[in-house]
Amino acid sequence: SSNDDSESASFSGCSPEQGCGQVDVENDCYPQCIVWTPIHGCTWCFPFVGHMGIGLSSGEVYEFMGMGTSRAPEGGLSFGPVCRYVQLSSSGVR
Repeated sequence: SSNDDSESASFSGCSPEQGCGQVDVENDCYPQCIVWTPIHGCTWCFPFVGHMGIGLSSGEVYEFMGMGTSRAPEGGLSFGPVCRYVQLSSSGVR
């Protein structure tokens, strides 16, 4: 694969060799996933409160902060590491 391919995949630690669909928690690669992390303080009092992000098919995670969507920082989401994730199937997509 070309150097440009490896650079575009390095944003989340996913390598092009992994292929689509492989969740890799150690490298922050969450393809087609909804990810969640607690918001300390709020989540202690209200366990259902947290911060969510959406994983693209490439594994890159985006979150909603401030004025819109932004790429999640390396190591998780803005409030901490990803604690839970649900991988969605692409079979329901038209």
